[in-house]
Amino acid sequence: LHVDLDRAEALTATADWLADRLDDLTAKARSLRATANVLYFKRDYEQAAATYERSVAAYAEAGAELDDVLEQR
Repeated sequence: LHVDLDRAEALTATADWLADRLDDLTAKARSLRATANVLYFKRDYEQAAATYERSVAAYAEAGAELDDVLEQR
């Protein structure tokens, strides 16, 4: 498995910027989840867990049920 983590990190930063610009909580939650995945693959587990928790909170704020979020995997 080859993953370009630098490119993935740049893409998640762009997604995060766009979600903020659109003021879209669901998009923000998704960008945070993607960022958490990149951090996990970079072995920054503590920051990945914290970012994932921010993603879960954003999904909840957007009104998404956890079951719906898990089905998106």
